[in-house]
Amino acid sequence: MLAGYAWRHPTQLLMSSYVAAFQVPVMAELALEAAGHALLRAALVQSSRPGTFSEEELAVYRQAWSQPGALAAMLNWYRAGALRGRASAVRRVTVPTLVLWGDRDSALLHYVAANGIEYFRQKTPRNAPDVTRVLLRAGADVEAPADMYGGGSTTIGLVATSITPVVSGVLIPLLEVLLDAGAVIDKSGAASIVNACLHNGRQEAAQFLAGRGAPLDLEGAAGVGRLDLVEGFFDSNSGLRPPATREQMADGFTWACEFGHSHVVEFLLDRGMDMAARVKHHGQTGLHWAAGGGHVETVRVLLERGAPVDAIDDTWQGTPIQWAFFGLMNHTTPPVEAERYYSVMSLLVAAGATIKPAWRANAREMGDEKLLAVLDER
Repeated sequence: MLAGYAWRHPTQLLMSSYVAAFQVPVMAELALEAAGHALLRAALVQSSRPGTFSEEELAVYRQAWSQPGALAAMLNWYRAGALRGRASAVRRVTVPTLVLWGDRDSALLHYVAANGIEYFRQKTPRNAPDVTRVLLRAGADVEAPADMYGGGSTTIGLVATSITPVVSGVLIPLLEVLLDAGAVIDKSGAASIVNACLHNGRQEAAQFLAGRGAPLDLEGAAGVGRLDLVEGFFDSNSGLRPPATREQMADGFTWACEFGHSHVVEFLLDRGMDMAARVKHHGQTGLHWAAGGGHVETVRVLLERGAPVDAIDDTWQGTPIQWAFFGLMNHTTPPVEAERYYSVMSLLVAAGATIKPAWRANAREMGDEKLLAVLDER
């Protein structure tokens, strides 16, 4: 494809002429090696922003280029292009084959998570579980730590907190493959994998891993809707039992509102949780979370307890009904039925939520009679 484009565009052909020069054995290597690899150093510096490469870093590159066979290996990538179409010159790659990976790159297994890697690679194919099995059978370490997010992340943690396996519909199969291979989810002293899922909006992963034995503190238990466990973190006087903390209680309340665990929300409110508290991640209230998720019963509980109906979040400057409107207008993962948002907005309107005239105009323009009826209920 590139060759065809180059022939149709002489300027591109001229710019790509170096590829032809690389085909000459020995001479190309000598040219790149000359004057302390001057051509290669110039290629790095001139194609980057000023100051990108320090002299110390360029010295490291020169050391790598000076290794026996290094320049030939680099040039062979271009030389192989000339072999296209000559089947006799191309050998079939046999397995096992050595794959060379950068010192600071993620291991291949980490890439199945499509999390914390280059943006253009953040995609999960439908056969990701099969790819994972192949890598594990080939000897990939299921517990190998990754460098992203400050280091220490393992593949199962990256998968569990990633959105792309959810979109592709392979989240649970991927987690099952990793668990079957010995992935650890209950390391002593390690951060809670369930809480990490909750912080990233991955309710399905949180509930699945909790069901497979991942430990739960107060935050995690509340976030996955385990009222039976939440109750055990409080004494008979409604006080917290150590090691449960007020922060865990607040975060657990947050996720219970986000994911619609109404029974947990009620329990925590009865134990002193402030329904008007500003919570993660945008300085919103629990009512914002419940409305944005289309959780009708949770919204009803919060409103009955007196939650502020027109509270404005710190980041987006939106009220709970605006969060519900955003959820209605935008695709969510997993999807939420529109009827749930209509019901939520009806409750908020009945509770006195402020309605801007422009919203009714937008509803008329969209031809959304249900939304218009909800906004006109007062």
